[in-house]
Amino acid sequence: MAEITTRRTGLFLQEVMRLLREKEEGLKAKEILNHIGETFELTEYEKGYYPSTPNDPRYTKIIRFATIDLVKAGWLTKTKGRWYITDDGKDAFTKYRDP
Repeated sequence: MAEITTRRTGLFLQEVMRLLREKEEGLKAKEILNHIGETFELTEYEKGYYPSTPNDPRYTKIIRFATIDLVKAGWLTKTKGRWYITDDGKDAFTKYRDP
């Protein structure tokens, strides 16, 4: 049984997009992930670790994997460890309010 819901993942992605809307220059992925780790009340599962990556909390892997769909949709770009929201991403953020 999955320990994280689609809705929870959507909440993480909404926060990623919200942060990036405020930063035209984009943000380093690490900054975004640290912010979420500090501001979200993470579950024990999300704070845990996958055996294959014992140095990175599970929530960081969940977010990194989930953002692939945002890139494919054209809403997010990633360049040299820095993430940027696109104009289409800004529109989507406004249009799709439910995570």
